[in-house]
Amino acid sequence: MKINMLVISDVAYVDSATGKLYLLGVFDRVKTRNEFPIKYSRMAVTARFAAETLEPLVPHAFEIRLTDTDGMDLLQVAGTITLARDETGKILDTTTILEVNEVEFPHPGTYEFSAWIGGEKVGDAPLDIVKASASPR
Repeated sequence: MKINMLVISDVAYVDSATGKLYLLGVFDRVKTRNEFPIKYSRMAVTARFAAETLEPLVPHAFEIRLTDTDGMDLLQVAGTITLARDETGKILDTTTILEVNEVEFPHPGTYEFSAWIGGEKVGDAPLDIVKASASPR
């Protein structure tokens, strides 16, 4: 299994009628005037997985991690993911959306959401958290 996409956005959902993925407010940088630590109220981390070959459709352990600039884990969410086939036998991509609420960023810097399958890192999405300069009066 491989990852085709790992993205951070304000909102993400898959329409149950059409299967379309909707992403609203994709970002990789947050500017704040607030003092650190800061809390980001709501974001979605979306991963889209695909088969690399005609692999068997078995559950795979997967994990999404958020690490800080020092490599320390701030968040870990684990689960299993299984690809499926359509009525013609084609293996379908599978989308996983993790909604993250009130995540705390202790200091400015580059953070990273990463996706892992079977203990192997398969993708990352960096997120820069920066202190905005005071606006002139």
